[in-house]
Amino acid sequence: MKHHHTNLLFLNSLRLKPLLLEISFLSLLLMTLSACSVITETECRFANFAELGYADASKGKLREHFNKYQEKCLSYNIDLSEEIVMYDLGRERGLHNYCNSVKFSSQCDRGNNGGNVKSYLHINAEMLRLRSGLPNVGSSINQQ
Repeated sequence: MKHHHTNLLFLNSLRLKPLLLEISFLSLLLMTLSACSVITETECRFANFAELGYADASKGKLREHFNKYQEKCLSYNIDLSEEIVMYDLGRERGLHNYCNSVKFSSQCDRGNNGGNVKSYLHINAEMLRLRSGLPNVGSSINQQ
């Protein structure tokens, strides 16, 4: 009788394996799909876009990545057009971080995705400063 009980347990475990594999696959699929979400409605409303720009640029993401945020947030009826300045300021800092890392400095020298990032940083710094209303750090405030 003991042997018969062991066989039933073995057969039941064989039946459960496909079910467990299916559950594991579905869990993995759900995690993957949720990772594809660019930004949530709450993030659209309350995100620090300067920090988001910094994080994106530090990972080497292109400036156009903001367009994905804008598109998704517009689907929630949230317009991010005023957040672009803060995103760009954070992105500027993040690009410096990205270009100064040993791993990616060569990509910045020869151009990342078709553009020279170091030239972009140099040329774009003044434009960003003017758009944000920040003082020019390199100049004297008390010029005569």
